[in-house]
Amino acid sequence: TRFFDKYQNFVRIAREGMSGWVLKAMGDGAAENAREMFQMHEVYICLIAFLAVATAVGIPLVNMLCPLGGHVFGRVYTHGQPNTKRVAICVDFSQLFHASVEESERKKIMQALSAWKKNEDNNISDGLLNVTITLSDLETSSGAIKKLQKAGHGISIAVDESGSSDSIKKAYQAYEDALGSSPSWYHTGNATTGGHAQKHLTASKLGMRSAMWSSYIEADSGLTREQVQALVGELDTHRGGNYIYVKLQQPGKQGGLLDVLKLVSGDSVHGMSPKDKFLPTTISLVSLDQILMEL
Repeated sequence: TRFFDKYQNFVRIAREGMSGWVLKAMGDGAAENAREMFQMHEVYICLIAFLAVATAVGIPLVNMLCPLGGHVFGRVYTHGQPNTKRVAICVDFSQLFHASVEESERKKIMQALSAWKKNEDNNISDGLLNVTITLSDLETSSGAIKKLQKAGHGISIAVDESGSSDSIKKAYQAYEDALGSSPSWYHTGNATTGGHAQKHLTASKLGMRSAMWSSYIEADSGLTREQVQALVGELDTHRGGNYIYVKLQQPGKQGGLLDVLKLVSGDSVHGMSPKDKFLPTTISLVSLDQILMEL
């Protein structure tokens, strides 16, 4: 009531404009009866119109504002704990293990990761990637995924090309069937559909946490100076907790991922390097709710 008392002039103008357009479309025959209906039910007609506009605008807005909308439905993370000197490097399984990727390229990545394991001060949980898989990956490459899991790498599921929430449920079941355990994380990827609130709701109902990314990098043969500068700035600012999602446009090229590993290890790329050395590990360890910080 107070709303209509305050905005009655606006409501009346909107009603007259809307009713005039509707009556014109209906024709002269039913115009008189419709005019009487509008006058008798002014409040209800305007309320219906208001709800229709709110629905038409509000649902796409909530989808586009994730993780704001995602926080309503589940545990959505864009960043882990800062000041821990631990980061999560995320890659897509289909790109790292694509048929066009030569085995020598994968060996370079695994050798770069093994450098952390050779350091006696590090734990066995250091030097790991976070690999995002879809339902189709589980159906065609479950053996390779099992090897990654056995090696300790983090495995998270994502929507497939259909972008449907149902693909998350099917991937969850396929994960349990193939790996004998339940997935803990859902990764939104870089597609708009992956970050919709409905996807976060589905993941939450399945008992998973949702991960987005704090640093998104598209790179094939190597990082540009601008990408290096941006990543170094983010690493120096947060000193850990970063979700670094590396998207490879050409699966056969791994130079961008290797450059990220160099920066995380403290090495220089394009003459720039972070102030600290970081430990790449799983999202679960980067996102512990209670963890000691290194100040």
